Amino acid sequence: MDRSLKLLRAAAGAVVIACAMTVSSCSIFESKFNSACEDGIKKRLLAPSGYKRIALQRRDEVLTRDEFVAHMAATNTPEGAMKSDLESFDKGRLPVTKFTAVIEYDAPNAYGTPIRFTSICEYVSETGKDDQERDFYALFLTIDGETDNQWLIRRVTEAK
Repeated sequence: MDRSLKLLRAAAGAVVIACAMTVSSCSIFESKFNSACEDGIKKRLLAPSGYKRIALQRRDEVLTRDEFVAHMAATNTPEGAMKSDLESFDKGRLPVTKFTAVIEYDAPNAYGTPIRFTSICEYVSETGKDDQERDFYALFLTIDGETDNQWLIRRVTEAK
């Protein structure tokens, strides 16, 4: 009995390790932020089913006051909201964190040939957490400097 329990534990450990080595197929190891980044990248591809992650490097950094002000200015935060957010920031109630993922992936081009790409995905959280729902990320996440809406507008404008 003791031997079979050890074998079972070893097998379970091997499954976890194998799954961890292929993180892209194991959503239990993914943060919602990482998943939202990959979802956003796939939306922008000609053939999303051909997407294959090669590497993902993640960095989380707490923003300084000046960086937070620059972020709010860049995202056109209304003046009243900016003032309120800065008051909360100054009192230590907003642990503003910038989450960044650099994702290297292969995806097929228009001829079906896999090409290697790199995208930078960013999200600034006023709660210091990266556990938002995917629909929320779709509004505020940037991939290569553009939100989903900005990307769509650019694509429609280029198509004219």
